[in-house]
Amino acid sequence: MVEANPVCFGGGVNSTALVILLAQQGWRGPVLFADTGAEHEGTYLFVRLFDSWLQQKFDLSLVYIGAEYRSNHYKPGLINAMDLYHQIPLIRARWCTTEYKIEPIKRWCKQNAYDFDQCFVGIAYDESHRQPDKPRPLVDWKVTRDDCARIIQEAGLPIPRKSGCWCCPFQSKSQWRHLWETRPDRYFYLAWIERKASFAAGRRVTFDPDGLSLFSLALKFRSGQPLLFDISDFYKPCLCRV
Repeated sequence: MVEANPVCFGGGVNSTALVILLAQQGWRGPVLFADTGAEHEGTYLFVRLFDSWLQQKFDLSLVYIGAEYRSNHYKPGLINAMDLYHQIPLIRARWCTTEYKIEPIKRWCKQNAYDFDQCFVGIAYDESHRQPDKPRPLVDWKVTRDDCARIIQEAGLPIPRKSGCWCCPFQSKSQWRHLWETRPDRYFYLAWIERKASFAAGRRVTFDPDGLSLFSLALKFRSGQPLLFDISDFYKPCLCRV
């Protein structure tokens, strides 16, 4: 019997396969989904589907961790907080991960007498360099990311899209282009927030690690300058550390 440690569930390929494998072995621990309020619609749809599937198959339910477990400063959803405080998450300053995932899960674990450091994380065998200090059953079982996709399919579920927020600074330019094409309202709202954050900081701050503003990227997209679209961008794991 696997210990009933909580699982940090992000709604992506790895953590989904991890929960399936654990449940099949008789594990009945908490499945923790920290909701930033900024996940893609596809992620929310899959999370609800998976929650229903878990209840039917294993009498398990997801634990939704929201604003009630965030500090007062970050009670608003992630996008609202960015707008309200004129700050954006950066690759080297990922306050979004800390304040919307790590700290809320820590508070839930403390409130429910679990050890946060013993939470299972969905790191696949071919990503074993990531988070070596955390319990990683998939690494121990030598389950790769491709194996995870197969496990999900064999369970009769659709393979979820890459987890991660639609404002994530880890997005590639092709993903930003996809947002610009499919949700221009969101894209230009983020561009406006980015500009306000730069004004507040007294220097240019951008989601793009190369220093291009979203407005500049939009001009490139509109001009038709080639930016290779790689479908694997939607398959790579989220790089947030939980």
